[in-house]
Amino acid sequence: MTQSHPEESAQIQLPELEIGIRQLQQRHNKLMATSMLFGCIGLIGLVCLFVQQDVVFHLMGVGLRIEQLHVPFALAEQLQHAMDQPNYLWNLLLWFGWLLLKIISAFIGAFIVVHFLKKIPYFRTKMHSFLQKLLAWLIAVILIGSGLSIVQAQLAEDEASYTQKMIAYSDNIHQSEMYQYLQESQQPATVQAYLLAQTALLHKPVDRVVAQVYANQLVLAEQHDPAFMQYGLKPEYLWTIQNQALGQALSPTALRVQPQINQAVQWSVWAEYALWSMMIIAVVLSLLIYGIAQHLKQRLLRIADQLKNSMS
Repeated sequence: MTQSHPEESAQIQLPELEIGIRQLQQRHNKLMATSMLFGCIGLIGLVCLFVQQDVVFHLMGVGLRIEQLHVPFALAEQLQHAMDQPNYLWNLLLWFGWLLLKIISAFIGAFIVVHFLKKIPYFRTKMHSFLQKLLAWLIAVILIGSGLSIVQAQLAEDEASYTQKMIAYSDNIHQSEMYQYLQESQQPATVQAYLLAQTALLHKPVDRVVAQVYANQLVLAEQHDPAFMQYGLKPEYLWTIQNQALGQALSPTALRVQPQINQAVQWSVWAEYALWSMMIIAVVLSLLIYGIAQHLKQRLLRIADQLKNSMS
């Protein structure tokens, strides 16, 4: 009866070992990719925590701060068309559109960048391990995402340039083109107070003293101006002006918006809880899967050492 030599047995088992090691390596790479994916989800959840309140309030058509100038329809048609009228639904869709574009472009673009970098001899010698490729991918994601953020900011700045020019002033609101236009066109005092209160609140830094003066004028105008409801002033803006300038809504029209504010606050709290839950679960899963991947990596190293020792 013939017996196989150890060398022959090792030669027979070697292809099977190589296949097993390759499968373990693929499993390790998949686990690392999954861990990175959950890490990115956790990071997105963290970013959303900082913006969720503004998104929820915009979705409800209200806001805690004046961020865009609203021009009532009672104002001269020339200025009304010149100004950028805020559209909260459009702004919300635009924000999500840019977010989706940045995520997709950064993720897919980073894979393309890494793919082409590996064709360059210098980078090919530098990116042997999976972690080196992962680091290069993350750097590409950050660079592409940052570039798109700069483009988004530049486009937003170009769109708002005319409005910014109208409301800009250094020391006194009387220096602004808005104030001068309102004086020359002899607009009703209520409309002037409405626009100048917004102008003061949009000033950097916020001109709170001036905003309080015009906010109080609006409160009094609602009581004494018979044509107050005919000017096209937004109740949501009246609430925001009074809340930001005076600390609370005082006029009846502004107080009617309070239920919307309360609902927006409740939705914001729910959204915050959901985002915290998503972020914690994603981070825990990311760390857990990363630990499993590291355990698998150590197993691969032990197998490689045993194979090396058996062949020597």
